[in-house]
Amino acid sequence: NHLLELGAGRNVSMVGRIDRGIRSSNLVTSGRIGWGMAQFLDELVRRSSEELQAKNIGRWASSKPAT
Repeated sequence: NHLLELGAGRNVSMVGRIDRGIRSSNLVTSGRIGWGMAQFLDELVRRSSEELQAKNIGRWASSKPAT
């Protein structure tokens, strides 16, 4: 049970981060933040999710025996 909760918590925080990025883009339409800032935030979200994927791929590759 605890393990499931931990996993869910981690996923929720990642989703929350992406959701905030999407919301930051929506703020541009209401003119609250500059377009450049929104692009920066979107890029930040995209990079952080790509980094997570790269780490997972790296872990998977290193667990495979070298051919």
